[in-house]
Amino acid sequence: MRLYRAVSLTELDDIRNHHGSLRDSKHKSGKGFFFRREDAGAFGRQARAYDSSTYFLIEVDAPEDMVQRGTPHVAACEGPGVYLREEDLAFVTFLLEEAAIE
Repeated sequence: MRLYRAVSLTELDDIRNHHGSLRDSKHKSGKGFFFRREDAGAFGRQARAYDSSTYFLIEVDAPEDMVQRGTPHVAACEGPGVYLREEDLAFVTFLLEEAAIE
């Protein structure tokens, strides 16, 4: 199942340096993803307005049954998403990164 996430340059570099792994030391309990690219982009724009950092959109693939077991979430004013536990991130496949969110 395709999911989307806005990531900082630091998180993107971590993903690149660990061959696409989404696991990292800062998010020990898991990470949030959106079902729509547009919602992840909106989240990245809001985050950039808050901390002036550059955010990038990433696309991942996650097993559908794992997504269904995940915790639903809605962040700020974006659409629905899912929070995946740290132990499940090993089964999420990094597909691509896009240009910085404008």
